[in-house]
Amino acid sequence: MQARDAIELICKEAGWSFNQQDLALDKSKIDIAFDNYTFSLYALNSDVLLMRAVLFTLPQNDDDAFEIAKKGATMTAAIWQDHKVNFTLEDKDICLELDVDVSLIDKNKLLSLCQNFLDDCDFFVEHLYSNESSERVDAFNFWGVNP
Repeated sequence: MQARDAIELICKEAGWSFNQQDLALDKSKIDIAFDNYTFSLYALNSDVLLMRAVLFTLPQNDDDAFEIAKKGATMTAAIWQDHKVNFTLEDKDICLELDVDVSLIDKNKLLSLCQNFLDDCDFFVEHLYSNESSERVDAFNFWGVNP
């Protein structure tokens, strides 16, 4: 499977509409706006698909932004135990990313990875700004950040 085919498959399976012309570009990209974040699928090259979600914009206050970014890194480490996702900061945006070499996996694995990634995004949205405890975060809380 190629990355553009993977984007089309994910969109069709999820029932998301997309512009077929967007997939004709060398570096195809589809954005899906959910209530709480924007999810994007990028064909980085013919074999590599990037799943990316812009989850939050950090507060302007650097101290508050640092604490939230630190908590996000801790949450990512907790997820990392199960599967590999990347936590990135772009300007003041907190993002999660997952690179997938779609030439090495089948349709079912791709769809499973996508669902897991979206679950991870929902987990971040639910817990990053909350004071609620989360077993998943507490299990790998090496910075002592109270989720």
